[in-house]
Amino acid sequence: MVGLKLHNSGRQPVVSFLLLLFLSATVFTGKTWARMLPAEGETSSPCVPDVFPPRYHDRVIVLMYHQIGFRNQRRGVIPPQLFEAHMLYLKKMGFNPISHDTFAKFLDGKGKVPDNAILITFDDGYESFYEYAYPILKKYRFPAVNFVIVGDTENSNHTNPRHLSWGEMKEMEKSGLVALESHTYDLHYYAPVDRLGHKRPALVARIYDFKLGKRESREEYETRVWCDLWLSKYLLEKNLHTKVTSLCFPYGAYNPTVIRLARDVGYRYFYTIRSGVNTPGGRGTPLVRRLSAGDLYMTIPELNSRISRALLPGPFLFGAMPSRHSRSSPTARQTVPISLPCIPGYRCHLGG
Repeated sequence: MVGLKLHNSGRQPVVSFLLLLFLSATVFTGKTWARMLPAEGETSSPCVPDVFPPRYHDRVIVLMYHQIGFRNQRRGVIPPQLFEAHMLYLKKMGFNPISHDTFAKFLDGKGKVPDNAILITFDDGYESFYEYAYPILKKYRFPAVNFVIVGDTENSNHTNPRHLSWGEMKEMEKSGLVALESHTYDLHYYAPVDRLGHKRPALVARIYDFKLGKRESREEYETRVWCDLWLSKYLLEKNLHTKVTSLCFPYGAYNPTVIRLARDVGYRYFYTIRSGVNTPGGRGTPLVRRLSAGDLYMTIPELNSRISRALLPGPFLFGAMPSRHSRSSPTARQTVPISLPCIPGYRCHLGG
């Protein structure tokens, strides 16, 4: 027992309060990071607390990732160990990752998908996908889609972080696991739209020219967008010898003009950042909804919760929560909680 003797009794309440606040913050911070950061040699206990995996049919959940890495843990970057924990969660919980082609047929209303269908997507075409995600996808035999900023691939030696090379993309495309689709050629940035410097995504903005003191005309805007979308599709098809049919909107920004121009170029499926579940298509423009999953805070319970929330409400969701009154029913048997074994090198009880 350690005692603190203060000569100035008037300051004692203030000092005691500050000391208590400091100790509380230290303990909270330590416990928080202990649950989130990698640790060596902890592989004996389950990675996650019991979770109840959602069950659904004739629907597709699309997960969205960006960059994988250990450093610069900012928004949109997920550690490799946590990404593998996500893949193990999908496998153990009975999800069925599907290919880009299977999903395209589903969107056209011409094909079926398995129960608990899920599509794994990556944006931007970072080289970290080849270095970290691709080996994990091969390990689990999970297909995925990567939307490439083709201009950054053309200049991959001059970008930071580095982007995929044509050689890396050819290798992955030949594996049959990875589809490479378009994220524009060079429209993944915010452009000025007026003399005050206000900015909007370049795909949907008529850019302001400070030298001329005016915005580009509608005709100039449409020509710029059409040429960019055409060039991206052309280079991907030329170098990978595959058909490119999907466009992922940078920052999720689009408008009717973009969709019209993209369809004219030959794109048929459009990926957004709107949250939700995807249903069978048939008519209209397929606008794909996705769930953001590629962040450090996306623990297994949070991922499970996010998928479950995306599926509600709807009659197609069954067995999302256990029933104490129907333990013998098929639905109840499907909702028994499942615990996952740990990924080696990653701290257990993620988010628990």
